[in-house]
Amino acid sequence: MKKLAIIALLASAATMASATTEVELHGGRNFGVDQSFTGLSIGHRVDRNALTLGFDHASKWDRWSLVGSRDFAILGPVIVAGKLGLAHVDPDHRKSGWAGTIGLGATLPIAPKLDLVADLAYQKGQRKIHQFDGAVLSAGLKYSF
Repeated sequence: MKKLAIIALLASAATMASATTEVELHGGRNFGVDQSFTGLSIGHRVDRNALTLGFDHASKWDRWSLVGSRDFAILGPVIVAGKLGLAHVDPDHRKSGWAGTIGLGATLPIAPKLDLVADLAYQKGQRKIHQFDGAVLSAGLKYSF
């Protein structure tokens, strides 16, 4: 039993050693309600996989999201990732609700720990927030440490 615990500890330490934390500042547009937004996301990356918690704010709504991604292609200097997530949309003076998101992201390194990022996603939500359904486009800067 002790050997199994030691092996598990060493495996998790090796995984954590290859992990990076990412902070992203971005802006974008939700074409479902045709409004611009700004946002911040914090993520954790291990190899080609990442999990990100994000917050977007527009004049009439806030959006929290949890998105998982996996890098699947490298096109020259650009890394392309598939993304799948869950979002909580909270419009002012309306009922809030949940939405699923699916999309693609592109990352272009511009400095050793700084990347230019762009995402295109489709969001589909509960009936009470259906006005937010549609394409969501964003772009920004990501710093990794």
